[in-house]
Amino acid sequence: MSAARNARAGLRLAVLVLSLAGVPAPAQEAVAPPVEKVAPGPDQTSGAALRESGARDLDAAVARLGGGTDVNTAAASAVAPSVWGLADFGSYLVVIDGVPWGGAFTPAVSRVNLADVATIDVQVAGAPVLYGTTSFAGVVHVNRYAPADTPTVLQASVGSYGSAALGFSGALAPIGSYTQSLSVDVNRDQLSGTDHGLDDAHALYRGVSPLAGGWLKLDAEVEAETRHAESPVLRLGTGLVATPLDANYQPADARVGSHRFQGGVDYRHESPLGPLEMLASFASANVADRRGFLRASLTDDGSPNADGFNQERAIHSWYVDAHARSTLSESLALGWGADWTGGWAAQSSQGFEYYVPLDASRRAPPSSAVPVLDTTGFTDARRDAGAYAQADWLPDALTAGSLSLRLSRNAETRTSSLAVTAAPVAPAAASDAATRTRLSGGLALSRRFWTVADDKGEPAGGVEGRLSFRQTSPPPTPDFGPDYTPHLLKPMQGRRSDASLRGAALKERLQWTVEASYLDIDDLIVSQADVAGNPVLANAGRAHVRSVDLGTHWLLSRDRPLSADLSAGLHRATFGGTHSLEEGTDTDLVGRDLTLAPRRVAAAGIDYAPASGAYGRLSLAYFGPRFLDRLNTARAGGYATLDAKLGWRTARGGVWLHAANLTDRRVPVAESEFGDQAFYLSPARAFALQAYVNWR
Repeated sequence: MSAARNARAGLRLAVLVLSLAGVPAPAQEAVAPPVEKVAPGPDQTSGAALRESGARDLDAAVARLGGGTDVNTAAASAVAPSVWGLADFGSYLVVIDGVPWGGAFTPAVSRVNLADVATIDVQVAGAPVLYGTTSFAGVVHVNRYAPADTPTVLQASVGSYGSAALGFSGALAPIGSYTQSLSVDVNRDQLSGTDHGLDDAHALYRGVSPLAGGWLKLDAEVEAETRHAESPVLRLGTGLVATPLDANYQPADARVGSHRFQGGVDYRHESPLGPLEMLASFASANVADRRGFLRASLTDDGSPNADGFNQERAIHSWYVDAHARSTLSESLALGWGADWTGGWAAQSSQGFEYYVPLDASRRAPPSSAVPVLDTTGFTDARRDAGAYAQADWLPDALTAGSLSLRLSRNAETRTSSLAVTAAPVAPAAASDAATRTRLSGGLALSRRFWTVADDKGEPAGGVEGRLSFRQTSPPPTPDFGPDYTPHLLKPMQGRRSDASLRGAALKERLQWTVEASYLDIDDLIVSQADVAGNPVLANAGRAHVRSVDLGTHWLLSRDRPLSADLSAGLHRATFGGTHSLEEGTDTDLVGRDLTLAPRRVAAAGIDYAPASGAYGRLSLAYFGPRFLDRLNTARAGGYATLDAKLGWRTARGGVWLHAANLTDRRVPVAESEFGDQAFYLSPARAFALQAYVNWR
């Protein structure tokens, strides 16, 4: 768990894990895994370790992809954590039990319940060819227990600002050979300030039954979430505006409420071609989004100084996949298959304006008390069909390689509308459509040197080198903003190369990694202002990301469970030939740093973690200076965060006190919907008392 905590600071202590071997399925689902499951290794974190640490979401796992800021999904409203300065959902991919999270339309960051998670595997570098969506920074694989193996766990916590959580998961009584499990949890994450935080309730039912010589798995998941968004802090020139900290400039009835359902079936069977898997998933979400934002003019004379919207949107997505893994020889295996991802989304937004005092002495009026100025809407349909294959080559125990290819056919159609209230302007409507065929893939090679033999004479350690190249193309994130945006965006195109070395010293007590990577992105999507000053997304140009990371994990004593982690990284994320409208002027941003992309990062942590009894952890993370604007004139200094944890645990449970952001630094960590014109700040210092009981 120490590596995962360091990684929450955004450093890559783990190295690239090649998709050369699968994670074995539970015994009752005795069939080889899908083509590109991630092999166990230093990038894997157990669900038990996460629960014992008090983790309840994927924030730490996403940060392990490298270069991420310390973004809490309860804090930053409807924005994605920044990975290498790429504040876009296409920068990473979350896969839960083989299903890409979000499907054709990636929604806002949502908590993933960890109560019944067996492992989380982090695959650095571009997404594998198996999935209809791809990513630049990598993939977070969430692998749940088989229903019969789900541990019975009760978790509870209370914390600062009225936060609380309660969760239960466990296996239910089997019905003959049909095994089943249930997981439920409710959470309230309150933040400093007025009406800031996240409330949600979640339930997941899973069942597995033998069928025709294979295994059939059923999943059904429901979630209700209400997010009370913070107000971003505006940037004016080279600095942030000094408005009251944690001020709430939202309409009095502001909230982002969503109801989501996801269901799926998965069938696994041995066949003459090898292990065969077929799965289908359907997800549906309805969102009511009511928010408002201060205008950059920052007037305070009683006239309207903020704009808001009241939006209803619906998102439906489907994912179907079938693949097999065929053994061609003792050293060569082929994984191959086809998938289809479809989606339909629609939104309708009513825009309004209102006045709110800048000193936050009183709340803004509710949206129902102000007139509607305009109504916008769109419907968007996406379809992605693909065929893929990956050859895995294992000539000996020291060498491994893979070659993967995917051919995709993407189609998208959007119809948009605009109607202005009380104005002599005719309603506007427009349609746009695009169809693209693209070939993507990757190449990877690993070799172990200076091996150390185990008791049986088999290779067990040494220095390992890894090389990889991947071409990726994530679909563009749909702009659900309330503005009239009838034109489709192009998908970004990325090419990523990675090289790494890892090894051990001091009789395996010291583990170390060195990794370098380079990423080129074409058709970069950035936030811009349209002719009316409204924020829109646009394909603006190129970006280049270079990084070198070093990490160590040192077991200080074989006789005591005391360990230390140290890591450091040099990163540079810059624009290529990128044109953007900056301060009213068309500007080429070539050579300038991406927003919120620190060049230097470092972290240190010390753990005392016996199997039972008292334990604790102290961790320090540092992020170097970064820029708040694309022109690189607004420089923000570096900052450090300090977290601590003290507790007591046994084989059956534990209790601990967790302190986050002890320095209470409030720094910009995520761009708002307005791009580099406004920012969400890191959460204030918080404490939580957490406990869990594990019956098995």
